[in-house]
Amino acid sequence: MCVNLREKKYCILNKEYSKEEYKKILESYKLETYLGTEKAKKEFINFLFKQPRRFANIRNCTNSTGDALFNCKNTKNTFLARACEDLKFFWRGNEVKDSYDLNGGESLQCYESLTADHDYQTFFSIFSFKNQEVSYTENCHSSKHLFGCCAIKHGQYCILNKEYTKEEYFQLRDKLIKHMKTTGEWGEFFPASMSNFGYNETMAANYSPLSKEEAIQQGFKWWDKLQKTTGKETLKPGQIPDSIMDVSENILNEVLSCVKCGRNYKIVQNELIFYKKHFIPIPRQCFYCRNSERLKFENPFKLWYRKCMKDGCKNEFETSYSPDRLEIVYCEKCYQQEVY
Repeated sequence: MCVNLREKKYCILNKEYSKEEYKKILESYKLETYLGTEKAKKEFINFLFKQPRRFANIRNCTNSTGDALFNCKNTKNTFLARACEDLKFFWRGNEVKDSYDLNGGESLQCYESLTADHDYQTFFSIFSFKNQEVSYTENCHSSKHLFGCCAIKHGQYCILNKEYTKEEYFQLRDKLIKHMKTTGEWGEFFPASMSNFGYNETMAANYSPLSKEEAIQQGFKWWDKLQKTTGKETLKPGQIPDSIMDVSENILNEVLSCVKCGRNYKIVQNELIFYKKHFIPIPRQCFYCRNSERLKFENPFKLWYRKCMKDGCKNEFETSYSPDRLEIVYCEKCYQQEVY
């Protein structure tokens, strides 16, 4: 439960102990029990808010803003990226250049696309792999010169999945683009109304939670009947042994219920083996709620202008820590002085 330490050992809450003291304190937490683990989590979260945070994790970058950036240049409003250049509004990927508003890897000159991977000039597309000069496509691979196509592999000069000659393709494509400009469709990504999913069953609900009313108001679908089972539990949360050491293999035959959402879930054999090996208590939440709790430790993919919170420092920066959060946020210089 330590933060910002370098070259230390036998520490708890940033305080160093002897090896014997460390083991004794660790044992007192009883981390093999659910109650002990929950107590430690609460202690650690409270401790986190008292420790300074670097405004962003940006290393070996030039003229770049965002978070989790490595070896980037001229990369703005970007998160979780490595070796990218001349990029803006990008999320999760490597070696992308001269692109805007997308995610993917090793692509060049792409715009408003989801998973543009090893692509060149891919516009307004979803799941595009090794394509060149394609627009408004979905799940197309290793193709070039596609417009409005779906599930095309090793194709070229296709519109709505129909192949044309090179001359026919460009003539019809330009005509369609001209029409789309008059309707306001050209230059926009696929509308949310075309999604096959409700907002509440996607990862978007974890990163940007919305109520049903807010989602519908913004044009998203909502699915009231999520695929989940409730009320079928054979073992209630209070009946699960507190310590993993007291859990028998009989739990593999039980149906559990999430203390947060009520969803039923089960423990599988390899999972139980892992928990026993590492002295981890049986989780009281389903997989989905556990994943949502983990994602809360990630900052949002959004930036705010702020000042360094170190007394006397006037440095300003863009950070994914919003001003209303409780963390202590330092500029790079003050953070380095504090930690090292």
